[in-house]
Amino acid sequence: MTDAPAPSLPLPAPLPPRARWRLRATLLLIWLLGGCAVALGFGVNALLFDGAPLRQLATPLSRASDDAWTGVVLTVSLLGLTGVAFVCWRAWRRRADLTEYWYLGALGLGVYGYVLAWTTGGVLLGTAMTIAEGREGLLNLPKAVLGSWAFAFMGLIFNVINLLLIVPQVIWCWQRTVHRARLRAIRNLPAPDRSAAASAESQDLPSPLPRRRVLAAWGAGLISLVALDHYFTNKRWPFKELRVVLGEDVNEWMQARGADHFESYYDEQEPSRVWTVKGQIPATMPAIFEHGDVRVFWHGIRSFSLLNMRKDETDHRIRASEWLYESQEHYSHEEGLSFVQATLAKFARGTWQAQTLPPSDKTLALTPGQTPSLAVWEPLVAQRKPLLWAWVTDGVRATLRVNNAWGVEPGDSPSYEVILRFEEV
Repeated sequence: MTDAPAPSLPLPAPLPPRARWRLRATLLLIWLLGGCAVALGFGVNALLFDGAPLRQLATPLSRASDDAWTGVVLTVSLLGLTGVAFVCWRAWRRRADLTEYWYLGALGLGVYGYVLAWTTGGVLLGTAMTIAEGREGLLNLPKAVLGSWAFAFMGLIFNVINLLLIVPQVIWCWQRTVHRARLRAIRNLPAPDRSAAASAESQDLPSPLPRRRVLAAWGAGLISLVALDHYFTNKRWPFKELRVVLGEDVNEWMQARGADHFESYYDEQEPSRVWTVKGQIPATMPAIFEHGDVRVFWHGIRSFSLLNMRKDETDHRIRASEWLYESQEHYSHEEGLSFVQATLAKFARGTWQAQTLPPSDKTLALTPGQTPSLAVWEPLVAQRKPLLWAWVTDGVRATLRVNNAWGVEPGDSPSYEVILRFEEV
């Protein structure tokens, strides 16, 4: 095996119409499966870049499969592979040799397809903007192309796995499939033509693996992924829950759970010093509040904050805790109401007493102890105001606030933002 492309060969044996259509169907299937593999590689690479260990990638990827951006990623992946397929097709038509797998050449084709996809998108966007704005928008085309190149450069970090591993293997499958079709066509030729074609066509299939130094690079890459997995696993969530008791010292609380997982800032609106969790909280991480015999817990929170309710940064007493839950895309009012009802049920037990909140023009304070039904819930949400509930027990007040349940614009899907706050009184 060599590390340089082989010289050009004479015209390959012609394929019968049936064999040609079968080859095209096979190459299309390779292209589609390659696009799916590239999209999956993009997701894994992006989550690794965000600091998620390999063993925790399954849940985020399964959730992302329902998001709108997944279709965009798959489309861009297929466009990128279109560049690869175009180059392979032209090489075949120009009698270039596709029998020898050349890793660096395959890597170059992958980069070419990636840049071609972004450039095509920039050209189409710039052309559409120019047509829409007329002469005043003549500069939109070069601006769009330059912008697409900038995005392509920034996106390289999220396509390292694709460019180094997945795309070269897709090209190898393409080359191997084309060459097998050539060999089948040679075997079906008459005897005189078969010997002439066989002498011009290599009888060996493209090598299944690149040279040793490329395999060594792949091995080093896999070892690096294992090392990153070990690093992120040790650095990410060494505790099983976020449990808080008001009155504790926040420094001691963070030290027990790893101080490097938290950060602090000053909130002028409270005013208070706020300590919050860095990064994304795993969906399975429970947030638990305990006060005497009272115990309330949530799952799937987006953020978790502790507050001292003082301007003094040296005051480390935890006087309040605030949890934020945000809905996923394609959320419904039924799901949002179910989540709120489950939370309200937690305060119907124990020593919690529902509190009557004063009326306000900006919020809707619901009747103490009221658990709305779906028929009542949707008209409440349609008023486009935050919904409030409050409870008190033995020196602690709990407040539940539901925001954005109506969506950004009228008719949009609900986008729930639910805040649960505990504070000393």
